[in-house]
Amino acid sequence: MISGLHFVEALLVGLGVALALLAGLLLCVETVRGPSVESGRRWLSARWSTVAAIAWSSIAVVGLRWTRDLFDALADAAIVECDRTLLFSPIVMTICVVVLPLLATLNFLAGGSPFMLTSYLAAAGGCAFLAAAGEWRPLAPLNAAISLAIGIGVFVFLPAYALVSLTTHAMHTGFAHAVLNSFLLVVFCYVPAAGLWTMLRRGGGLGEMTAWERFLARALLALPIYFILYFLALLAGHFAVFDPAPARDWQGLASTMGMGALAVAATLWVLDRGVAGKDRGHAAGVLIAGLIIAVWGALGAGALAGLDAPPWLLVGRDTAGRIDLGPGFWVIHLTFLPLLTMLAAVVALALARVVVQVFGGAGGCMVRKPYVATALWAACAASAMFAGARLF
Repeated sequence: MISGLHFVEALLVGLGVALALLAGLLLCVETVRGPSVESGRRWLSARWSTVAAIAWSSIAVVGLRWTRDLFDALADAAIVECDRTLLFSPIVMTICVVVLPLLATLNFLAGGSPFMLTSYLAAAGGCAFLAAAGEWRPLAPLNAAISLAIGIGVFVFLPAYALVSLTTHAMHTGFAHAVLNSFLLVVFCYVPAAGLWTMLRRGGGLGEMTAWERFLARALLALPIYFILYFLALLAGHFAVFDPAPARDWQGLASTMGMGALAVAATLWVLDRGVAGKDRGHAAGVLIAGLIIAVWGALGAGALAGLDAPPWLLVGRDTAGRIDLGPGFWVIHLTFLPLLTMLAAVVALALARVVVQVFGGAGGCMVRKPYVATALWAACAASAMFAGARLF
């Protein structure tokens, strides 16, 4: 029986090689001159100056806070302000107004169900009615109801309907096709999440919301992320134990997305209360709480997905006690990603602080030659990856 440990070793080696190549590339860039290189040098110098100012006692809290802030910045752009950002607003509008109506038309002409095409024609008729009677005050309640129905239908229901239909089809194709299709279908998962938020609340940022509104925004952003992670986890299990066709179904996908989104939102909710916006906080308590959330999320996802013996999968074993890093192992451990991301941020920041301590020294070399300092950080991280691979 193939345990999958060699796959973990290969992942660590691959990551180490990538970091080593990055270190070499950065050393080469340090010798180059040009507007873009100088702009990058100034940006890196500012980052290294910030790292140098962090006290050793604050590294864990700052690393956790930076992780939260980075995710919240993405949540602000992709969910909270999706109708105003230059990147995400065109994605939503193009999918809802151009791509899906076109696909609905092609599907109908090919002999498929006329449901989506009929729905879009009804939405177009509703828009025409609003254009003609939108300013007639006696019809204001009817106009409001039609506007709400069009908004929910076009930006939430129909994209979600397309997601379910296309994903169900992908579930029954070859495994390689399903994984590749997931990179396209994730857009159809993101659009209804952003549309639902727009229907519920508009304006403001995460910092201006209640705790529950922030919780919802973070969970909605996590849904499309976990959609694609589900297929990537199956792919990892496929390579780890050479499973030619890992089992996949909506039960497993829905449980992974649901528990994963809850794990992300709950972990960040705990993090908000553990570190807030200060340099001092309860970092150890946040990490312990994150571990508890991850474990319960993994067990819940495994149970809801119908996997055999989730507690055994949680420790990488089958029911006979043998090492098994198959698809189920990778799927239920997706809820650990928030915790692992926070730990990685803290370790990366601590390693950067070591580079400042050793390499910065008198004169702040890491500020004058930030590419070299970053290359040294990447080389140290690569060494850690190679050392970790030796354990397997």
